[in-house]
Amino acid sequence: MALPSHLDQENPTTNDDEESVEALLEKMSIINAGKIQDQVLEEILAKNSKTEYLARFFSDADDDVKQVLKKKVPLVDYTDLLPYIQRIADGGSHHILSADPILELISSSGTTGGKHKLFPGTAKQLSLQASVVKFAINILNKHFVDGDQHLKGKRMFLYTMAPEFTTPGHLVARSGIASIIKKSLAGSPSSNPPDAIIPPEVTLCEDVKQSMYSQLLCGLLQRESVMTFGTVFAAGFVQVMKFLEQHWEELCCNIRQGRISDWIDDPKCRGALSYILTTPMPALADEISKEFEKNSWEGIVKKLWPGAKFIEAVVTGSMAQYIPKLEFYGGGLPIVSLMYAACEGNFGINLKPLCDPDDVSYCLVPWMAYYEFLPVDPISEDDAADINNGRVVDLADVKIGQHYELVVTTFSGLNRYKMGDILMVTAFHKNAPQFRFVRRKNVVLSLLSDKTTEEDLIKATSKAINSILEPHGFFLTDYTSYADSGSFHYVLFWELQNHGELGVQDNGFVEMMKGCCNVVDQSLDDKYRYYRIHNTIGPLEIKVVKQGTFDALMDFTLSRRKSTSPSQYKPVKCITSEDAIQMMNSMVMATFFSD
Repeated sequence: MALPSHLDQENPTTNDDEESVEALLEKMSIINAGKIQDQVLEEILAKNSKTEYLARFFSDADDDVKQVLKKKVPLVDYTDLLPYIQRIADGGSHHILSADPILELISSSGTTGGKHKLFPGTAKQLSLQASVVKFAINILNKHFVDGDQHLKGKRMFLYTMAPEFTTPGHLVARSGIASIIKKSLAGSPSSNPPDAIIPPEVTLCEDVKQSMYSQLLCGLLQRESVMTFGTVFAAGFVQVMKFLEQHWEELCCNIRQGRISDWIDDPKCRGALSYILTTPMPALADEISKEFEKNSWEGIVKKLWPGAKFIEAVVTGSMAQYIPKLEFYGGGLPIVSLMYAACEGNFGINLKPLCDPDDVSYCLVPWMAYYEFLPVDPISEDDAADINNGRVVDLADVKIGQHYELVVTTFSGLNRYKMGDILMVTAFHKNAPQFRFVRRKNVVLSLLSDKTTEEDLIKATSKAINSILEPHGFFLTDYTSYADSGSFHYVLFWELQNHGELGVQDNGFVEMMKGCCNVVDQSLDDKYRYYRIHNTIGPLEIKVVKQGTFDALMDFTLSRRKSTSPSQYKPVKCITSEDAIQMMNSMVMATFFSD
């Protein structure tokens, strides 16, 4: 069965006006989501049931393909699929997982266990992902209207590209972001998309430092045209701000003199910049310098780009810790977390993009994939055999407040694939469930039967930030942790930024850090505190590291991964690599323990 006629397969959102967006919301996300899900599954199985992977489960006599899927096709994780994907990468038949040709392999950021995952990319899958992006932007646009006209302006969205690589089977492997950008620019490499501040040649520059510098230079030169400023992840936004702090004087010098720094030697990047920076602009350089030279960088985004209406970045899950930094730099600008996306697909849209960052929920797009939900215990993260009898439930059957691991079946050949993402149902908008991204599954600190989740660590750290660090003028730039099984205690590495008068050598700093240790220690879960009270687990340790340590950790991590760029990098909150721990320990300035 084909999808309904109002869901054009190549572009479900053919009409961009506000009325059509509302109509599509009613038809797809609210009223007919369940029906569309059944049709999507039927189309996927009609296309892929003869592939090597699925053919063993289906026969020509099967009438109810949905029941066959649920009864015979197992739930799998990436380890189960890896042999099939490896064969595809090595040049095996494209009909192993998908009936459609595999055009490329999409590379994950490598934050799960520090290893890359590769996923098949087909024309159908990539087209659907692009349609979700367009739909999400339509939803966002309707929240920014001035009378009858949408607010005018351009997007300043900063990316950095990692080098792609070719597999033994001659398939290109690259990040999902690189895939989307390169396809959107295909056929017009020298033309700037109408809503983009940054030329494509600059965006596609694979030299990270040259790219970041050039993108910021483009943004400053066209500061009056910027309507939105964003990065993929909130952590990336903070990195951009740190880069700007280090290079603003040189950027202003380029603007003042009307020439590009000599070290920008990528030909395409330099050529694109030469069309924007054509003459000395001393007045503009003076305006920008005045903002940089002020004592505080609070609200710097709003000051540098006065027409900016919001900051765009993912702030859910582990990115929630960066919300205070984005609020500090944004000076009151709304923070928009627009989509729930992964290498496997663009799955969810925030229907209320101007909501408080702490309240972000997503509505799953019913045409992107077929969704199932595996109930999990919110404490142990184990499959919850006692919840709904442990059965996998469909989109229409989820319950408010319940935690689920998302399971997807996609057009590109992922069948009942467990994403490893834990979602919680927050509410229903009419018939459409809304989901909050909680965490990645099994990203925890553990020494005994204690299981400290990433969410636990974020909450405990945020409590110390709000109650102790910020009142003293300090920001937590970033942090990570590990469970020291030798001395049986948790270790946190903190990089701090001082915006107050308290020096690191002052006694007050020592007392402040001891207080932070105590707050974090006391804010973790009951099982952890039980072990602490009985001295089975030792005092929590915070190691304050030098400025730039987490940049070094990023460089260290990226050097061990192929095809991952800094904009795709998600800081890991728990590190297990002995080499990474050794590197972090070499950067420690001071150490503190809880009482």
